[in-house]
Formats: sequence, structure tokens, C-alpha cells
Amino acid sequence: MPASTRAHVQHTPPALTEDERAAARWENDGGPAAPVLPRPHAEEWLRIAAALSARLPELAEREDVLVACEHQTRSGAPAAFFPTLAELEIDIGLFAPLDPATIDPALPGDEERYPVAWGAFTHEAAHAAHTRWATPVPLRGTALDAAGQLLEESRAERAHLGRRPRDRRFLRAAVRAVVLPDLCSPPSPPTPSAATPAPATSSSTPCAASAPPSSKPSA
Repeated sequence: MPASTRAHVQHTPPALTEDERAAARWENDGGPAAPVLPRPHAEEWLRIAAALSARLPELAEREDVLVACEHQTRSGAPAAFFPTLAELEIDIGLFAPLDPATIDPALPGDEERYPVAWGAFTHEAAHAAHTRWATPVPLRGTALDAAGQLLEESRAERAHLGRRPRDRRFLRAAVRAVVLPDLCSPPSPPTPSAATPAPATSSSTPCAASAPPSSKPSA
């Protein structure tokens, strides 16, 4: 399952990282709270997140979901939705190469300058509006779980496009930039061994077009 379509609808909050657990133990033992280091353009990303939160109701028809712009989402996906928390996260890398000071989602039409980020945002909004199914706990991590998640991806987008067909081009931009590179990347070649000789020719990935055979006139 591609990394871009994995772990972005989180029905349970992600587990704390080891660093977060260590910081909590330190504070519980009476240690001073660790200083929060400022991140580049932090105030700009807070402003952008607030503007995205204000725009979300037009996409998801919900007013309870908060948006955060992060250097990396808690799930590791480019964008993620947390149904139990009513929170949506988007990786700020999707807005590259724009200067965050120039990004203004509060201005309708500004999304035309960052279609990939807006497409990922729209996709998560589709989950916020339409995804209600969750894999039963005993089946999580199984092939059935992976298949169900992939089916839910297209089902949620189809339901969204039934309401907002004009968002199709943004969703496609996100798929081309985020999903297809995972689907089309060639698999890692096996380590050659004496017992298994390397093949004489390499095979192309399913997403690569086959080159036509060359034809040379007979002598």
C-alpha cells in the first residue's frame, strides 16, 4: 500500500513518540519543561491554518474541524484526518516553493497557486464529510484492512465530487504529485547471488509506457 494513501485517516490518535514519552517522564519527575524552539515562519503557518479552518465548512459542511499546518503530520502522511479529535493536519511541504507570507487561503481563488496542497486538503475534507467506516480492531493491519482503506479513498472522493465537481482538478493535482510517485516507483531490485543470476533485461514498472520495438530495414 503506498505511503501516501496509508495512515492518513486515524481513528485513534497516534501513539506518543519516544521523545514525547521521555519529556513527559522528565516533567513528572519534577524537571523543568523543555523549551519550545521556534520554527521558521511559525506565525505565518498559524495564520494559514486558521484560514484553512475557516474554509473547511465549504468543503466538508462541518464547522467543528480544526486544521493545523505541520512540518510533518503525526501519522507521517502528507495530510491526515483524525475523526475522533476532529482535527486535520497538512504537511507544509505541499505548499512548496511558495513563501508562506504570500499564502492567503482566506482569499477565494488563492488556492489556484497551490493546487497540490489544496487537493490534499480537499481529500481530507472529503473524509471529514463522508468517511464513517472504520476497520474493526481485530482486522487492522491485515490485507482486508488495506483493501478497505483503498476503497474508502475513492468512495469518499466520489461522494465529495457529487457535491463539488469543480474540485476534481485539485484532487487530480494531489494524486499526480503525491500518490502516483509511490505507485510508479520501481521496486527495489533483489540482491544478486551466485545461486540466482541477475536477469538479462530489466522490466518496466506498470506506470511506465513500453517503448516500441525498433525496426531496421533488412540489408
